[in-house]
Amino acid sequence: MTRHISVETRSSEESIESPAFRHSRSLISLLLLVALAAVGYNFYFLCARKQAAHESKLAEIDRLESEFAVLEQQNKILTERVAYLRTDAGVEEVAREKLGLVRKDEVAFVVVPALSTESPDAPVYVPRPPARKPTVMQRALHAIFEPGFPRQ
Repeated sequence: MTRHISVETRSSEESIESPAFRHSRSLISLLLLVALAAVGYNFYFLCARKQAAHESKLAEIDRLESEFAVLEQQNKILTERVAYLRTDAGVEEVAREKLGLVRKDEVAFVVVPALSTESPDAPVYVPRPPARKPTVMQRALHAIFEPGFPRQ
């Protein structure tokens, strides 16, 4: 008689897995998933903050470039003005406008504004009423309460 021995082979997963092992394996998987989600969440918001900072820097660069262009234009105008003021015509203009100078053969006229009481800046004269002599009653009270009061 020959006996046949049957050998069942199990896969390595089936032989090792027990309910406790399956539970710990699913718990580890869950923890890894939560950790991965936390890292992804932090990475997303880190990138979002970096992107916002980058965009604000770009906006600042645009603002500074436009301000630089304006300042360059103003500098060009001022350079041209300096070059003009170094000429004889520029010196004459400043002498006439700022210093009020005229040439020897010219006559200067000065226009003086008319004095007007309607002007809001003009001082207003308000006359004081003439001083009155004290009445008899006032003199009597002063004589009683102020002995040094001059009698009139």
